[in-house]
Amino acid sequence: QSGQMVAKDTAKAGRWLAKAAEHGATKAAFELGAQAYEAHKYEVSASWFRKAADVGYPLAQVKMGDTVRQGQGVPQDDCQACQWYKKAADLGSPEGQVELGICYNHGFECVSPNGALMFARDSCKAVVLFQAAAERGNIPGLLNYGRALVYEYCDGRKDAEAGKRYLERAAPYSSEAKEELRKIVARGLQ
Repeated sequence: QSGQMVAKDTAKAGRWLAKAAEHGATKAAFELGAQAYEAHKYEVSASWFRKAADVGYPLAQVKMGDTVRQGQGVPQDDCQACQWYKKAADLGSPEGQVELGICYNHGFECVSPNGALMFARDSCKAVVLFQAAAERGNIPGLLNYGRALVYEYCDGRKDAEAGKRYLERAAPYSSEAKEELRKIVARGLQ
């Protein structure tokens, strides 16, 4: 695929990748899903992401969540998206933790097969998930955890100075974090 030491042949690379994926190579299935997604072949990408997600590949679980949340190649379903993010978060994926935190922050009235309410609005659960992702250096985790600390997301708790530090860590990589820092200075929340 990269053409190292042989002539580059993306078609042949794709066939080998497909063979590997069909024989259970999880990363190959994920890569095929990513390639199909980039080509806007959403039904194909959802199929490959699903294969990798079903066997516990966290990045594929996050991409399945994204695919389902956006309704790309599959029916749009916020509750199912949150379930995919939860699977990834449970495996320690910081991307899954952030997205599951967003599910809790927004709040969805999802009912599990046993009748329990899932993903109801819970800013405290969201903050715990954002913190877990932030502690691993995840940029959206740093951004969301920083915001939570600055703006009292959970039970009135607030630590604007700590929030500002998290936002400063994210700022070199995130225009949103830079904008939050600008707002903090403008509002005098230092």
